[in-house]
Amino acid sequence: MDTEQESEWNAAHSIFISEDLLTVLSFSCNLAVVDRNRWLYQGQTLQWAIYRYNACWLPLLAKHSESKITEGPLVVPLDCEWIWHCHGLNLVRYKSDYEEFYGSILDNSNVVSSINQRTSRKETEETWNKLYPNEPYEYDMSRASSSEFSETLYNRGTQSFSKYDFVLAVERQSPFFYQVSRPHFKKDLFLQDTLIIS
Repeated sequence: MDTEQESEWNAAHSIFISEDLLTVLSFSCNLAVVDRNRWLYQGQTLQWAIYRYNACWLPLLAKHSESKITEGPLVVPLDCEWIWHCHGLNLVRYKSDYEEFYGSILDNSNVVSSINQRTSRKETEETWNKLYPNEPYEYDMSRASSSEFSETLYNRGTQSFSKYDFVLAVERQSPFFYQVSRPHFKKDLFLQDTLIIS
């Protein structure tokens, strides 16, 4: 290692890593669940997930950001979580979209993944069903192949609040889990070392 590299290495080691950043990085552990639900990668089911993210999840999150609408944390449905994750990977677009349409980045500090979350999920599901009585909280795969589904998707479009190409973002991310699926990728020490190297 030359002097410049060593200097950068030492500077990287002096950066404080917050627990929040490690929590964000460990989301890749949940990519295994997304990968087992490959319907989230393409076709009409992906288009519907994008629609649900834009038309249901983001307005719900905006309401929750203004004033807490559930006692416990808000639990994001898997399909919306996946689209949200892909959107968030383009930080510039993510920030500009939220600022343009919501005035600021929405507060997600009291939001948890639907994966392994049962207690607060029921409360979020009840709130969702009140706000969106025609759109179930859980993604309904039986609707995905129906002609009603196709017609509704065609009539509504994805109603994206963003010009961001969510389909392309998902295409870029869909092979990623394979690259980070080894057990050591889930360990905090590995994630810390990765941050130091980058």
